[in-house]
Amino acid sequence: MKRKDPGARLCRGPDKVRCAERDGWVAGRTQYGLLPSPRAVALAVALAACGGSRRPAKPPAPPDPRLVAQRLHLALNEMAAIVRRERADCPRMAASLRELFGRMRLAVDDARRMADDPELGAQLTTELRAYDEADRGLSDAIFRDLVACKDHRGVQDAMAAMPVVPAP
Repeated sequence: MKRKDPGARLCRGPDKVRCAERDGWVAGRTQYGLLPSPRAVALAVALAACGGSRRPAKPPAPPDPRLVAQRLHLALNEMAAIVRRERADCPRMAASLRELFGRMRLAVDDARRMADDPELGAQLTTELRAYDEADRGLSDAIFRDLVACKDHRGVQDAMAAMPVVPAP
């Protein structure tokens, strides 16, 4: 013997439509039978659009100029080490540069946001200048080692994707 849904007993026979309307459902002309009432749909849409009761997210704290400058300095030094180490293996150099530039993008994005704020931009410039002496000649060394793979398409693509810090 089949077991019937206990709720089905409440809405049987000619009163099925009226009973369903009372429970928030209307008769639809679909193969599925009953559809939710427009009021129930509107309520569901309103609740979904509003989301829940969440507190607004606090804006992130501005990045520390000293840390951003340090991360950029370390990224430049890592780039110099990569091109020196991999100058005989261009595909490996390209892969290493792409991986570095992916990580470097966070520091460059922070630097871009800081450049928009005059006070933070000035602080960042001051912090970056602290590394001038340590980084002197580094870009020339990077260039000399990159020349070995200048015709390799992967290295060209990686260098084209290098994130660039805005000029102070």
